[in-house]
Amino acid sequence: MVKDCKFTNRTPNVRDSKLSRSLNLPEIPKKASEFVEVVIEVPKGSMVKRRADGSLDFFLPCPCPFNYGSVKSTRALDGDPLDAIVLGDPLPYGHIGTWRVKGMLKFMDAGIVDNKLVCVQTSLQTNCLLKQAAQWPQGEITILDWIALNFIFSAYSPFKQLVNVTRGVHGVTSFIGWESHE
Repeated sequence: MVKDCKFTNRTPNVRDSKLSRSLNLPEIPKKASEFVEVVIEVPKGSMVKRRADGSLDFFLPCPCPFNYGSVKSTRALDGDPLDAIVLGDPLPYGHIGTWRVKGMLKFMDAGIVDNKLVCVQTSLQTNCLLKQAAQWPQGEITILDWIALNFIFSAYSPFKQLVNVTRGVHGVTSFIGWESHE
């Protein structure tokens, strides 16, 4: 066990793509060995979608099949912190942890790029063990996770489009696809 180790909030230093650079998107990790610190806003199984500030956004049409939150110290094009999905066991609302990035779901919300990092839990989630990250078990995204993410976001897109229309917000809302960070 590492003693007297403090986690320093770091922002990944690699951009997603040329498009990200041209749009001034937040920096996101490109390697699966990179970690991000995520605050859980929607626990796995919850039907309540909250904003990054904790206020109620809307009620989901079905329980969320994964933990959903945002990456600390980032800002996406929609003005909110970068979204993150944390696969694995349910985590409580407000939980802050560090997870390994495995990929990204590409999503468009009301005409604005709104990508979501896909992260996996490891058996060791103690922040100060980041120095020993190479020794951590490698969490993986299973084929069932991949199918579920594709299905949920394909179904979520029209629902979110309806939410946007009722709020008077216009623009394309769609699930674009998946990018692996392997």
